[in-house]
Amino acid sequence: MGDPLADEQRLTPPTASWPDGTRVWLIDPSLVHNDTLARGVGWLDADEGARAARFVRDDDRRLFQVAHLACRVIVGAALDRRPAEVAWHRAPCPACGGPHGRPVVVGGGVEFSVSHTRGLVAIALAAQPVGVDVEGDPSDAWPDLVGWLHPNEQREVAAATDPAVAFGRAWTRHEAHLKALGIGLGREPSLDHLGAGQQPVGSPAGFALRDLPTPAGFHGAVVTRRDPGVRPDG
Repeated sequence: MGDPLADEQRLTPPTASWPDGTRVWLIDPSLVHNDTLARGVGWLDADEGARAARFVRDDDRRLFQVAHLACRVIVGAALDRRPAEVAWHRAPCPACGGPHGRPVVVGGGVEFSVSHTRGLVAIALAAQPVGVDVEGDPSDAWPDLVGWLHPNEQREVAAATDPAVAFGRAWTRHEAHLKALGIGLGREPSLDHLGAGQQPVGSPAGFALRDLPTPAGFHGAVVTRRDPGVRPDG
């Protein structure tokens, strides 16, 4: 497969899309060539550059840079802007009003969300607020986090053939929902029963939740706020 970010003027087809306009790109960061990254690093803003510089591991820094470059390329192509012309700011947090809510494109035109984990990057675009999350199979620390889930999900994880995989499914669904809300862990995941099974039990009120077709060894979900004027599509 070729470099998915080599042509910053062309919007490559999304990995998954839905009738409400939600689109998600899943990108293997190892496919992004070093010369593409070297060219694109100059498009990142000062905050992104400072955050990248704080990584101790070179591969973690590269993953961060690839994710933010991919976001600029995809958002820019969707808005007919060059990647360097894409700028965003943080919306006010719905919980406290602080400047750490959802990232919002300056000038509007599209909503977006970005997520990355070692080996995979996800970019989501939508007409309404959206959150995306991807994670690798949980580490051995997942039992310390299962208590954050809804009580029904805790029981589903305990009863699963592979509890770690069940936890990973539930956790990414919650992360995507909280990112769409723009409050992160300002809302406890235990308040919402999204499910730990192979399919979500349903969508949070006012949102559409979908699992992503991630490669083996990964879990992913995207959550989009429903447009009140559009019939839900599931």
